[in-house]
Amino acid sequence: MANEIFGDITNPSSLSRKPFYSRFTSFENTEDNYILIGFTPGLALQAAELNEIQDIYHKIDKLSNTMMSNWTLYALQNIADISDFTGIIWDGTIPLSPDMITVSGNFITFSSGWYYYNHSSGLNHWVYLTEDIIYDSSSDAASGFIGFSISTLDVFSSSDDRLYDNSSGSVNTNSPGAYRVNHNITGANFNTNANNTKVIIRKTNNVYTYFNGMPI
Repeated sequence: MANEIFGDITNPSSLSRKPFYSRFTSFENTEDNYILIGFTPGLALQAAELNEIQDIYHKIDKLSNTMMSNWTLYALQNIADISDFTGIIWDGTIPLSPDMITVSGNFITFSSGWYYYNHSSGLNHWVYLTEDIIYDSSSDAASGFIGFSISTLDVFSSSDDRLYDNSSGSVNTNSPGAYRVNHNITGANFNTNANNTKVIIRKTNNVYTYFNGMPI
């Protein structure tokens, strides 16, 4: 399933057309979470890769602005006292929109869509959850933290032939391109230590809130 904001192959990015050949739209129209472009010594730099970087920049800009808009409105609707407000952004994982997560009894549904998470390096990345996760918290302690497990994979042109040079408009298998670094959400987990998970939800005496204290 492609994501709902980008990746409409009938409306590609401006730099996806000839002679620029950014592969941004091609990647966004799949389940590939190509977060970063990994350049390595000895391989020729492709103009298409530079154009892709521009597309990625605008993607991040749109997602971040949308997140701030969604969460600012949600905060204004749910804060009784401004002194209780601890901020929209937190050091963990934030859904693009607060309504992407719902709680029904012991079951928490993380809807497919974009999530903004803090990598162990301190950098933040947008990653797309392709299918809903339904998490059963019945065996968890009464208090703790729920977050995501996220995997990292380095993908080379030998695994994805779209990464070969495409400056002629078709794939040139004699000219491999840069790596893509793939980050994927592999599941949700509970931990009593906030530092051991990409925290989205705080659980206190079986009451669930977002990590910034906003109600779910």
